[in-house]
Amino acid sequence: MAHWQGTDFTVDGREPAGAEDHYQIGLHCWNSAQHRAAAPYFLETAASAGHDAAVELLGHIACLQGH
Repeated sequence: MAHWQGTDFTVDGREPAGAEDHYQIGLHCWNSAQHRAAAPYFLETAASAGHDAAVELLGHIACLQGH
């Protein structure tokens, strides 16, 4: 399981295996008020592996946060 500040995240009950899985978790977190703060953590992992949509969403989040 992917672990972030005391919360475990999975992809359909399994450990995330690659960039797409981390992107999916990040996207889920971004769309969830409860886990929104976790989104960049997972998206950065996906982006560093070259996932284009994760890079784009991270840019969007940075823009919204005034960075």
